[in-house]
Amino acid sequence: MNIANQDTPTAAQQPYVVGKSYTVLVAVLASKWNGLRYVPIIGPKHADDKILNFPHEHYHIDWRFVSPAAYADATFCRSAGAEFGQVLHTEGEVNEVQAIQKRRMYCFRDFGTFPVHIPPWYDRLQQAYQKTTLGPKRLCPHQGADLSSVAPVDGAITCPLHGLKWCSHTGKLLVSQLKP
Repeated sequence: MNIANQDTPTAAQQPYVVGKSYTVLVAVLASKWNGLRYVPIIGPKHADDKILNFPHEHYHIDWRFVSPAAYADATFCRSAGAEFGQVLHTEGEVNEVQAIQKRRMYCFRDFGTFPVHIPPWYDRLQQAYQKTTLGPKRLCPHQGADLSSVAPVDGAITCPLHGLKWCSHTGKLLVSQLKP
């Protein structure tokens, strides 16, 4: 199945507002136990083999549009911030992605502060993009995620895929001083 040309979300002109509905991209998952499920995604399908040593193609879940019950189930007993960066593999999983579609979904929450904890690969990611700026289209230079729907928090725009923080005024990378 080829879904490569369908995996870039439509750009939003403003950050999403909690309590409103939007048409967003969803991964359609098929399971013999649960039937079809629609999981909201953000950013393009990609592999992170160059910097993060994760060669598997995947999508990232857009937690803003996940119901409170599903969000609680997914983040229960995980370390703080574990909901960010969680991926859907495109092949070989029990709930394999069958298709990418647009679907109207309710925005339950904004993105939290990320990262709360620093994964071991985060320093490599920051070093790779230290001299790069976030352009006027607000596309993360790492994987091209559209950040126009992400509201700045304390002057920073945080990419929900891997946690790179960009100054909302200058577009420069804000390097975290946290350690793994």
